[in-house]
Amino acid sequence: TLPNQYQDQDNLTMDTTQTQENIESETANRLVKGIDVSQYQGIIDWKTVQPEIDYAIVRLCDFYHQQPDGTCKLDEQFENNIKKCEELNIPVGVYYYSHATTEEEAITEARFVANSLKAYSLEYPVYMDIETKEQEALINENQQQMKEVIISAMTELESEGYFAGVYCNGGSEDNTKRKEFIDDISKVYNCWLTSNATYNIAVDFEDFKAEDYEILTIPNDGIAMYQYSQQGQIDGIDGHVDLNYATKELS
Repeated sequence: TLPNQYQDQDNLTMDTTQTQENIESETANRLVKGIDVSQYQGIIDWKTVQPEIDYAIVRLCDFYHQQPDGTCKLDEQFENNIKKCEELNIPVGVYYYSHATTEEEAITEARFVANSLKAYSLEYPVYMDIETKEQEALINENQQQMKEVIISAMTELESEGYFAGVYCNGGSEDNTKRKEFIDDISKVYNCWLTSNATYNIAVDFEDFKAEDYEILTIPNDGIAMYQYSQQGQIDGIDGHVDLNYATKELS
């Protein structure tokens, strides 16, 4: 999907014959189901998991463990998880837990990420996970600086040939600043969000929804993946696992 700024606004038309029911049905048909995992899921039985998912996003590292030379300790299960996905032809992407609050830090992180992925083939994006208290403070107090941090990381990853994106928490419905921030970022980069009623309408996805949790649909082309539960359960994984859905086109 081309970014919004490249669309021919003069030729855009709306199909008034489409009903809400049809729209929701078509949306469900273009969704795929996935999980995101890290060392906290332990050793995963990927053969058992495979029939239950369409893709997986695995954690590469947490830059809390970054070393002075810019390297970082990898997630303890990263290599095992990504290799198993490759062996079983499970489409895979990665995420890294960023701690960057400056452009320089973002570039250093992104370079390490790109170098760590050279041996692997990804079908899904490389996501920069922004959740630290320091990053949250910037979103609320200095959005321009946080945007520049993200742009620096995305530019570096894209220069290495990766499809880069941003993961962040959608926040509460009354968090206007966060919504403005996500709206701005999603116009330029692919976003992966935790589900939030601010951005979504209900659509049925019975075979892969968490208990008592309403599945939600995609509000715009810049937000192509949602994490709709952090309490999911799947055969082959002990304990809880994050459940996601995405547009089929994301891969």
